[in-house]
Amino acid sequence: PPDWYNVDFTLPAKLSIDAGRDAAAELAEWRAGLKTAQDHYGARGLDHDEQQRQWYAEIAARKSIAAELGLSAQDIATFGGHGLVPAPVPAAATTGDNDT
Repeated sequence: PPDWYNVDFTLPAKLSIDAGRDAAAELAEWRAGLKTAQDHYGARGLDHDEQQRQWYAEIAARKSIAAELGLSAQDIATFGGHGLVPAPVPAAATTGDNDT
């Protein structure tokens, strides 16, 4: 093909010796606007577009099942953070001040 050189690829996942600390730092950077969703997925060796499509497919499935059962989005959101609305993150998880 004439555009044989036009390719996309994703690097392998980044290694970490302290995944918890790295995750908390990444979340703080994302909330501050210093990282994008592509940065987040790329660090894990995942493709942003594929992950977004999966995320939205899961939301659509939840909505469909909820409608089937007569549940509202609020009903779903209240069950263990596995609903349509992400569960809030405790403040201690984002500050990094809880190190001893």
